[in-house]
Amino acid sequence: MAMEDGQLIPEEWEASAIGMAIPVVDPNGDSERVTAADTEDTIQEHDDSVKALGRLLRDQGDFQVACLESFGRATAGSASGERLLKEPAQLKTALNHICKLVGIELVTAEEAAEMFVANMNFASYVISANEFFRSLHRALDLEREIA
Repeated sequence: MAMEDGQLIPEEWEASAIGMAIPVVDPNGDSERVTAADTEDTIQEHDDSVKALGRLLRDQGDFQVACLESFGRATAGSASGERLLKEPAQLKTALNHICKLVGIELVTAEEAAEMFVANMNFASYVISANEFFRSLHRALDLEREIA
């Protein structure tokens, strides 16, 4: 294997087991790693999930509805006048609702804790969710193109 500065060259990366690994999500949103040799269905499911996320992000109306539903689920136990995300677990619940809608990997507690801002109202949540899912879509779409 030829190396450039201690790294695989692009041609070798694509042919390696690492380069062929494609992240997929089962119906519960749990991730696993499979290789392209496993099944074409799995690759297609990943592609479909990435496309579904892209469609959701392009249609602001649908994205707003998804955010409203997810925010409502996360704040369901709050008094009606206190609809705020007050802890990272609520943000995780809200984001994971959208993840399940499009079939992508669920947000971890650590990711939610990093993104969390205390007493997040609906408008702040929509902005944060939009930034998060756009960034995630770019990364997943790039993975899809490489595979």
